[in-house]
Amino acid sequence: MLPHVFQVEPTSQQQTVTDEVLAALVATCPLLETLVLEGCCTITDAGLFAIAQHALQLKHLNVQHCFRVGVPGLRALAALPRLHFVNAYGCVPSSKELGLHGVDVVVEKPTWWMR
Repeated sequence: MLPHVFQVEPTSQQQTVTDEVLAALVATCPLLETLVLEGCCTITDAGLFAIAQHALQLKHLNVQHCFRVGVPGLRALAALPRLHFVNAYGCVPSSKELGLHGVDVVVEKPTWWMR
């Protein structure tokens, strides 16, 4: 078990982070609080189901541009008691259908990004 791993940012290895790798990570790092998976296009709802089952300390999740993630996987995150923020920009068109009450969810490009 790796109890002091709190943040994972696979910036240069986005293709190698699969659902299986993600499941193994969250199963062995129960104290994970922040998980940045931006651009990991191999992650699917199965990966989010693993997060919902094992990462009970998770507070922040970034799955921006993880195009294979959908509503079922994001809805599963409602099981995480400490989750406060999810960046799902590029995954789903609306946060209304997710049912993540009390969680700040980004699904659109923020207005400050607009020119």
